[in-house]
Amino acid sequence: MNKIEPRYYQHDALNALLEFFQTLKPGVRANPCLKLPPGTGKSIIVAMAVKELFERWNARILILCHSSELIDQDYRKTVEFWPEGEHLFGINAEKLGRRDYDNQIIFATIQSVYNNPALFFANNKQPYNVVLTDECQRIPPDGDGMYLSFFNRLLEYNPDTRIGGLTASDWRLGSGRICKPGNILTHLIYEYPIMEAIQKGYLAKPVNNPTKHRIDRSKLKIQRGDFTEESMNKVMNQGGLIADQIEEVIRTAEREEREYWLFNCIGIPHANAVYERLEQRGIVSDVIHSDIEDAHRKDIMSAFREKETNALVHVNMISLGVDFPHLSLGALMRPTKSSELYYQQIGRIIRVEPFPCPKCGKKSIEIEDNCQYCGGLLSRTFAQMTGYIMDFAGNVAEHGAINCDLASPDKGKKQKKGPRLKECPNCREAVAIHLKQCPYCDSLFPRQERENNTFSQAQHGEIIAEPEWMDVENHQFFTSAKKGIIQHHLFLKGDIKITNRLELESEDPLKREKARKFLQFLLNEDVPKTVRSFVEDGYREKINCPSQVLVTQQAGFRRLEEYRYNNPYRGEQ
Repeated sequence: MNKIEPRYYQHDALNALLEFFQTLKPGVRANPCLKLPPGTGKSIIVAMAVKELFERWNARILILCHSSELIDQDYRKTVEFWPEGEHLFGINAEKLGRRDYDNQIIFATIQSVYNNPALFFANNKQPYNVVLTDECQRIPPDGDGMYLSFFNRLLEYNPDTRIGGLTASDWRLGSGRICKPGNILTHLIYEYPIMEAIQKGYLAKPVNNPTKHRIDRSKLKIQRGDFTEESMNKVMNQGGLIADQIEEVIRTAEREEREYWLFNCIGIPHANAVYERLEQRGIVSDVIHSDIEDAHRKDIMSAFREKETNALVHVNMISLGVDFPHLSLGALMRPTKSSELYYQQIGRIIRVEPFPCPKCGKKSIEIEDNCQYCGGLLSRTFAQMTGYIMDFAGNVAEHGAINCDLASPDKGKKQKKGPRLKECPNCREAVAIHLKQCPYCDSLFPRQERENNTFSQAQHGEIIAEPEWMDVENHQFFTSAKKGIIQHHLFLKGDIKITNRLELESEDPLKREKARKFLQFLLNEDVPKTVRSFVEDGYREKINCPSQVLVTQQAGFRRLEEYRYNNPYRGEQ
């Protein structure tokens, strides 16, 4: 029996993957993707999928990733979950010192295998029929890079190879969504919302307040879609900015009871300067970057994981798949135009450290009033349930709340220029750029406010957009049987209109399943399979107008989260 007990959403993600593979018709080129926030256990889903795919279909499986650390993590987690299958496993990763080719199930880095897929068919082994790519947002939409070169050659040997992906961010800087026709991955089939993970206690809630020593992003230069290192270093290293920022971190950490800190830096000189200042202030700290040998890096990571150091300064080392649950404060000192990198920066700080029950001592992370093992009363501090973000780089204002849509528009679509938030000069709260009056202090913005007080200068925003209940005055349904779409228009107080688009007959299984589940909630009974049936069989007339809806909104973005009814029985007239 394995020691890992998968969570409900990990079962849901696995079932979506297996159902997609099982129902896919021969000769149809379609590949699925699973999207889950950082820190929610994608490596466990990999382990579950490996076991199920082998036991159901005797599949020959390749687990692929760009990072040897992640491949090692996926391998170890699969061994822990399914120890009986360890004799089937192999590793092909130069940095891990192994070059296995003929195992039934292989964990490999793309750098180690992209140029010789033929070697994987040694000893007359069958071709791989399933490839699962961890951190699949690294797969480009076109070109002759490592991933596409490998997949194209693999498909020559076995055209029916199924390629799946797991990611925390289903978009890529410069090219947009990673799942669309023509790409390797074509269908996003499962998505676990970050707000649900936070509400369940699987992730800490990120919190932030304005920092005093922010940089001026208007002085940064952009090249190839992101800020140049030269301009970032010039802005970040001016005057005594680093010393001021460190002092602000120390004061904030003491006030907010944050003991373990992570610093995201621009480059090696910047990281060394931050580290030296921390040492001068007597903070037990360490620095990690590409100039440090692998063996020493592991020692540094191990020391921080064991809480022997209080602060860790890094340059692109603590990112994908690295897990430090005890981290309680993150200092963002590296500006970026990449929403993916921003999401990963926040993701390092919102891991949750298991909380021990004061009565029985057993640990858990779920948010409950009583211990699930002994029933003892649990009491957690605000610091234990949150991750504190200090944004000196203006990334939060640039990219917005992580539970809103961070993706860049696809190529060919017009993009709105300029920042999405501005700062109230009176109370310094972050507000939507279009507002004429501050909703927090009621100050009126002068006409030039839109231009002069945007977040190109005042770089603060909300990491989490909090949902609010809003009253509904009326609702209407519009349907298109030809397109297979139902539109539910909700008219809220204050002349606000929200449209919930339900694609009941979509080819995309995720959209189809979302529409089905939502209609099931509204009707409280089995739902029709087609829009024509929804109209002709009287389902539309069974749905009452909700009294309130829960809405997440930020800078003009609105997303419908939940309906509320005054009457206890939905769908009854």
